[in-house]
Amino acid sequence: MDETIVIKAPLTLNINLLSLGLMVMNTESVLEFVRTRGPCLPNNIKKVLGSDTMIIGAVLSELASARKIKVSHMKVGGSPLYYFPGHEFKLQDHFQHLNEKDKHAYESLKSRRILRDRELTPLLRVSLRNIKDFAKPVEVSLGAEKELFWKWYLLPNDVASSEIREKLGKKDMDTSIQEEKPEVKETPKEEVIKATIIDQSPAQTKLVEKEEPEKNEEKQTKPSKKPAQTSAFLDEIKYYFRKNGIDVVETNIIKKSTEIDFIVRIPSPVGHLRYYCKAKSKKKINHADLSAAYVQGESQKLPVLVLTKGELNKKAESMLDKEFKNMRVQKL
Repeated sequence: MDETIVIKAPLTLNINLLSLGLMVMNTESVLEFVRTRGPCLPNNIKKVLGSDTMIIGAVLSELASARKIKVSHMKVGGSPLYYFPGHEFKLQDHFQHLNEKDKHAYESLKSRRILRDRELTPLLRVSLRNIKDFAKPVEVSLGAEKELFWKWYLLPNDVASSEIREKLGKKDMDTSIQEEKPEVKETPKEEVIKATIIDQSPAQTKLVEKEEPEKNEEKQTKPSKKPAQTSAFLDEIKYYFRKNGIDVVETNIIKKSTEIDFIVRIPSPVGHLRYYCKAKSKKKINHADLSAAYVQGESQKLPVLVLTKGELNKKAESMLDKEFKNMRVQKL
């Protein structure tokens, strides 16, 4: 009598094969759902197509990696929205999920279309950096000077170019915005728009727009780290920290003798509090100095400590009380 040999596959192997089958089965249906329904959440897909949330998430990740769908920066209940390329305009249907400050930035940019960063309040600058789906940063370089503008994400490039020229007072300047497609990557990453004006001749310039991958918002605003250096100014700050029981977590030297950034832990009755610290060796601290420090602190979600050897001018003193909450200024 012949014997029958039965080989039983491990349970984990069966589950993996089942999951793989479901992923293959669901890929096209998930893609079609996203295409027809507009920006959606994994849970929206689960309610209609069934399957497991983890499997749907894996399918969405694969589709996004293949650039068949896009992923929003905006979160709804902790999850991004998934949408079909060309359906960016539909993201406006979900702007109500932004917080109140970001909604204000959204509405300001939508109505005005182009905003000049130097003319904005610190809070509005921070919010524009938060709403990456709707606000596109445009860095304009003309000669040695650089200016940052914010473009409404649906504004055509030729119109944006014309409006930026007008704000710069360069109506006769021959400019254009050309968009370069980013290289395809294995995994989707956050992307930001970077634009520069490149001098072509004394009478002609060209505005070039391109998209570059960026790991996170902190990389965009945080100065690059430099090797540890010593200076009289740095020694003076270290002495101040030791005297006040302040622990240094991170040091970024911007200008060896005049400007240094820190992340510090400051003692308090409820324990050590984490602060972003800007130290400047400058006779007069103006509102622009405070504004820059405030934006850095907000981007890192930390209160701000400004250390200075100088004095605040009148405008800086006024703004410190009215606009810069969670900021402290101490004289060395």
